[in-house]
Amino acid sequence: MIQVGICDDNPVDRETLRFFCEKILLDFGMEGDILCFCDGIQLLEYCEKKETKTIDLLFLDIEMEKLNGIQVKEKALRLDKIRRIVFVSDHSEQMQEAFGLKTIGFEKKPVKFGRIDRWIAVVAAEKEENYVVDLGSDAVEIETVTVTMEEILYVQSDSHFTKVYLHLDSQRKRNREYYYVSRNIAWWKQQRSSIIQVHKSYFVNFMHVAAIGEAIHFRNDGRKVPVGRTYRDTVRERYQEYIKEKIRKRLL
Repeated sequence: MIQVGICDDNPVDRETLRFFCEKILLDFGMEGDILCFCDGIQLLEYCEKKETKTIDLLFLDIEMEKLNGIQVKEKALRLDKIRRIVFVSDHSEQMQEAFGLKTIGFEKKPVKFGRIDRWIAVVAAEKEENYVVDLGSDAVEIETVTVTMEEILYVQSDSHFTKVYLHLDSQRKRNREYYYVSRNIAWWKQQRSSIIQVHKSYFVNFMHVAAIGEAIHFRNDGRKVPVGRTYRDTVRERYQEYIKEKIRKRLL
């Protein structure tokens, strides 16, 4: 199930995108909802409501009256209801200003059907990768803990318990920095995911990595994780493979 949002104050462009998205979901055999917003204010009102669903992919117009797409992006991202954004615009010179943490693409108007389907495919694949992880029981509160893969920043583990450190967005949402859970280092080694061992005691989530040296540096986060000397070459190789696969999917 995928939630697609379209925010454009031009009714013709909005309807064209809605038609494209409906046909693409049908062609892909994919279940989903398409949410249309006539301006940025209507989109922000949706994002402010706790009961509304997260928008997996938002097609966001830049040149809108009242609030332009750049202003909408900055306000909406703080509300944590949008996972990925593709901007649409008549002016490609605004691309640099439009890009950010959750922006994955830019499309020039008039949008083409063959360009929209790849963004839906990319986000659908990312959502599949962002599955729910059962972390076992909380060692403090004795309750089962589940998080999505994207919420995990890094893991500090030993033979008995694990500290699962959360991404900043998840920290704000859950009001805590980490969970102390029963999944041990042997369990993490068996997982086939974007979480990779980089040290005898640490695993990191490649989803959030910005650079790899003697330590792992994360995007938009000041925390660092050490890389064991014997792990460095393997970690760099696996990270390059991870990035190449991400790029390949986005260029399909």
